[in-house]
Amino acid sequence: MADPSEWAGDLSAESDSCLQDLHLFSQEMAKVYGDKARRCVCVAEITLIQEYIQLPQESVRAYANRLKANWRQAGWNQQKHEEVLYYIAWAGLCNSHKNKVEPMIPGCGRFNTLAKFFDKSAASEVTLVENKKLKQQQQQQQQQQKQPTDSSSKGSKRGYRHPSPSQPTPPVAANPANRDQTDMANQAAENNCQAYRQHHNGYQRKSSKADV
Repeated sequence: MADPSEWAGDLSAESDSCLQDLHLFSQEMAKVYGDKARRCVCVAEITLIQEYIQLPQESVRAYANRLKANWRQAGWNQQKHEEVLYYIAWAGLCNSHKNKVEPMIPGCGRFNTLAKFFDKSAASEVTLVENKKLKQQQQQQQQQQKQPTDSSSKGSKRGYRHPSPSQPTPPVAANPANRDQTDMANQAAENNCQAYRQHHNGYQRKSSKADV
């Protein structure tokens, strides 16, 4: 690694353009004094952190088993370093479970053991799943109430429909027997009327002759 005073003297002697531009100067400094392996170290640290974060579709039990396996691989003693491991597990727990577990935490700020922490977190996960299932069932019941089933529509009887004004009632076909009886009744009535008129006219003639 170059001595800083010598490096600055060389830049001044050469009247390097980076002396007039802060951005160029920072790039030149990174070339000389930057850690080339730092980027790889950062990637490794990020990967290590992700190993202690609960995945979106991962259950609490699977998350706990994965943490314990990583701790054993790293040489951590769960009994000896339980407090540190407790806060690592809490930091990696997803927010939805944290919101459920946090009201149950004692006043000291943590559960007594790491096993109890995992048990409470797993219980909160079961509550969340049950609430989701209940909500889905309620939505399905509401949809079924809005849309009647085919079986109920088939079993129901169709009521009488009154004809609308735009659809006149079709005429009823006359029965031939009833029509003959009607014609006979009309003919008899007409005959009676003629007989009455004849009788009345005859009576008037008799009356006029008697007056004369």
